Amino acid sequence: MATGHDLLNKRIQTKLIQWCIDNNKMIYDIPRMDGGKKNPLYDFMFNLKKNIKYITKENIELLNQYGMVWNDSTDTKTHQAHITKRIKSELIPWCKINNKMIYDIPRKDENGDLNTLYVFCTYLKKKLKFLPEETVALLKKYGMITEECLVKKTYVRAVTRRIKSDLIPWCIENNKLICEIPRLDENGNKPHLYDFVYWLRKHAEYLTEDNIELLNKYGMEWTVTKKKSLDKRAYKYLISWYNKTGILLRNMPYKDENGYPYTEYMFRNFLKQHKDELLPETIEELNKCGMDWTIRKRKKSNHSTDNNNTNSNDDGTTV
Repeated sequence: MATGHDLLNKRIQTKLIQWCIDNNKMIYDIPRMDGGKKNPLYDFMFNLKKNIKYITKENIELLNQYGMVWNDSTDTKTHQAHITKRIKSELIPWCKINNKMIYDIPRKDENGDLNTLYVFCTYLKKKLKFLPEETVALLKKYGMITEECLVKKTYVRAVTRRIKSDLIPWCIENNKLICEIPRLDENGNKPHLYDFVYWLRKHAEYLTEDNIELLNKYGMEWTVTKKKSLDKRAYKYLISWYNKTGILLRNMPYKDENGYPYTEYMFRNFLKQHKDELLPETIEELNKCGMDWTIRKRKKSNHSTDNNNTNSNDDGTTV
């Protein structure tokens, strides 16, 4: 008859290791929550640390092979080797293929689920002190963000390289300023450049004077207010709408195909009353898009006109 210890060792192979094989992941990738509830596999993995004396040597070696962390303060050489292997086989290739840095890895994947590579990077930040120096140097070369590496020359060079290879070329190709980088792209996703600019604002103290001067030249805004200027909103709602549809602003329809008023239409009428607050360059761009600045009075309905034309006599009767 199988004992509890036998069932424990059997479950390690049939549940834990099998999960790693099926998902092509390591044990430390097991999510803590599953569908908003506690993941039973995570709890099982966590309890193994307390019951290591009941695990066979064969299973311990197998667990180490798949990245089992027995103690937060010490990592085995086997575990270090597998972390390094994953860094070189998954993390660095991702950066090279996408021509991006580690801090560009999105938190969520295309399906809206938590990105396992992002989780792996978060885990690495806590384990840098246990990794070999050459592995840590490789991570920092590709933009691994830690409090220690922010002030190091290698990290500054990585940020400088991306400013000159990604950010500034985007401004030149699109003939736009850094502050005009859209928050969402055509597919409704947040572009990496927008996140990069946001990161630069938070870590401005770590940038070189040359970087700051270059960013200022291309319209970098270091402080962002909640209330956006009318000029930015004019580009966002009107000029971009004209570029997308090709319809002159003065011919803009009031409602869309579903019968809802266009936000752009309402903002266009609002902008007419605040023309004096716009920059001359913005007014010129709007004129090119067919903006009509004439403020037209609202026509009164027939019902209201009839009521206005109805006069009352002293006796209360109407004429």
